[in-house]
Amino acid sequence: MKISEDDYRSTYLDPKVLEPLGYPYRDISYVRRGSSAGYKTYNRSYYPDYLFLVERTPALVIEAKASERDFDYGFQEGLHHAKNYNPDRIIPFLLVAAGERVEMFEARVAGLAVKFTKLDEILGWDELCTHVRAIYSDKPPPEEAVNPAAAPVFTNIFEDIFEALKRSRRPKFGDEDAVVILNDLLLANVYGHKRRFAAVVRRRKIPRGVAEEVRAVLGRYDLAAIEGEAAAYAYRQFVTAYFRGLGSTKRGKEELVRTGRYLTPFEVIDFMVKLAAPRTDDRIVDPACGSGGFLGGLVSAIPVAGRDGFVKKNLVGCEIDPFCAAAARTFVELLLPGEHPALRIFHHNGLYSEKRLGFGDITAEVVPGSFDLVIGNPPANASYSGGRDADFVAGLFGLPLSFSDGEAFLARAMELCAPRGRIVLVVADGLLANMGPDQELRNSAQEVFQPILILSLPRVFPFVSSKMSVLYLSNVGERTKKKPVFMARVELGPDIETGEERILSRELDAVLDAFYQFAGR
Repeated sequence: MKISEDDYRSTYLDPKVLEPLGYPYRDISYVRRGSSAGYKTYNRSYYPDYLFLVERTPALVIEAKASERDFDYGFQEGLHHAKNYNPDRIIPFLLVAAGERVEMFEARVAGLAVKFTKLDEILGWDELCTHVRAIYSDKPPPEEAVNPAAAPVFTNIFEDIFEALKRSRRPKFGDEDAVVILNDLLLANVYGHKRRFAAVVRRRKIPRGVAEEVRAVLGRYDLAAIEGEAAAYAYRQFVTAYFRGLGSTKRGKEELVRTGRYLTPFEVIDFMVKLAAPRTDDRIVDPACGSGGFLGGLVSAIPVAGRDGFVKKNLVGCEIDPFCAAAARTFVELLLPGEHPALRIFHHNGLYSEKRLGFGDITAEVVPGSFDLVIGNPPANASYSGGRDADFVAGLFGLPLSFSDGEAFLARAMELCAPRGRIVLVVADGLLANMGPDQELRNSAQEVFQPILILSLPRVFPFVSSKMSVLYLSNVGERTKKKPVFMARVELGPDIETGEERILSRELDAVLDAFYQFAGR
């Protein structure tokens, strides 16, 4: 006999699951239900069955379904609520009950993505409170604890240092300068380099009182013992407050160029890294690495035992914006325990390697035809945004003088890609189709590179009005015959047939599964 969700809660979930585990599901000081636990989006409201609080902080979402067949649907509803109830702080635990199937999950950082991992057993109320208090304590969690709810603890460290630097009057530091100085001081502390710390203080002319205040903040924690995914995740959350809209980059003494800063959602990074399937021996470059999102995703996709050698030998990033390049270095340094002086993230225009307009010579590091994978989300402006070297870039790739950022970076990716290598880029919708039939770039793409996948994305990029796609190309050397191309489109909002809210990570996972079947993986 089919029963309602209310009957299921009262006859099974409450008496047989929550009560034996000590959950105070009747005490309104610990639990919220209905509208008091919900939130609204642009088109609908969401209400979990239970939202439990520990010390007034949301700690556990419970979703209940009467039938075990609806477990996956309940999981997706709970996941949506845990991630979106408070966008600044993910609810760390989720319990899904459907029929007799009851499972508990904890939010964990996996690269740049947040995944809810199934626990071996259901935590009792007292155990849950202990876990949550540890997450939200004033002390950073141990290295193995990577619950993203702990990110505010680390973020407080970064913000305290930032605010101390901002209090300097002579010299007075702008926001970006303060973050760049923070990067140097933070890494000097992580690696125990007292002389390096002192050198930064001298070079930046940091007042003695401010320097002592920064030392006091850093002295509260042993950052060398807790670097890793949790600290890196928190750092990226902190630095993205200064990574939106427009930045600038100097070219020698003559020019100041405005550059766009647009974060790639971690769901898209996760999808593209899985699609590219990086191997430990792959040489990989991101020619416009921004704050290091793709670099971090690639590192996290490599088995732990091979990460150190992979970063030292095979991973390269270029970034035209000095602020973003510094942020990327710090992010990857924090992600990988241990010091990496050979980390190859260059402040350079990713469209070329030559010494030019204030950029150094990286021709020995970024060599045409040497990379097994070119990946990233480069600028996609309708006209070139790199400054007064437009004629030089157009000449490098045989582009018309009115070329776009997207055309230039696709040409550069094709130049860098090794035989049998692959390219996975975010590009403007219809980039190849919109090129003229006589354009050299389009002909090269058709003759040498085989399109594997084209995925149209929803509008998930802040400040970007254009529709964007993921483009996956393979360098086959010479196309003897055309092969079928996997083409798909992801949309968000409610599903017309089911009314269910479409979640980006879930939609991209479905596309990936369909692509694997298409490709016979």
